[in-house]
Amino acid sequence: MTTSDWKKPFLIALIGSLCVSAFIGVIIFLIGNFGDLEMRILGTTISIGIFSLIGLFFANLYEKNKVLLFSSTGLIFTILGFLINVLFIWDLLDDEIYWKSMLIFIIITLSALHAALIMLLKSNNLVNTSIMATLLTIGLVAIFLISLVILDGDVSEFVFRILGAIAILDGLGTIVTPLLKRFTKLE
Repeated sequence: MTTSDWKKPFLIALIGSLCVSAFIGVIIFLIGNFGDLEMRILGTTISIGIFSLIGLFFANLYEKNKVLLFSSTGLIFTILGFLINVLFIWDLLDDEIYWKSMLIFIIITLSALHAALIMLLKSNNLVNTSIMATLLTIGLVAIFLISLVILDGDVSEFVFRILGAIAILDGLGTIVTPLLKRFTKLE
């Protein structure tokens, strides 16, 4: 599959789902009875729109050969997240499995997105060092959050303190890295 082939299905799905969602929404509001079937169909088409938009971002990065590891990871988890969401909408997945799975997929997808955006800033040694430190904190925050989901948040206060400290460093790196890139350009 060529790189331009990745973007097209997400774009078509996004446009199609927006049109179908709008049509179904109008019908439901004008003449529907807000029944189970209507809500599932509407939920499915809205899911297609949301996950297509996320997938479009990752496909765009992939197409431009930017941060291929994170863009391909994002694409895979976007597709898997969509499938889990649709299975839940149609009552084919247990509530607990759904919520844990979706939270994990959201954490991984947002972490891949966050990492991909930071990786686009590659520059000189100082900026690249900041990028690596920020990527480390992104990964650690993701690991801690996934662990919390799996363990139902049943961890010691110390774990929450460590997570909070790492999340602050993650935020610092996210803010400082683009500023460092801009600052080093001025010199």
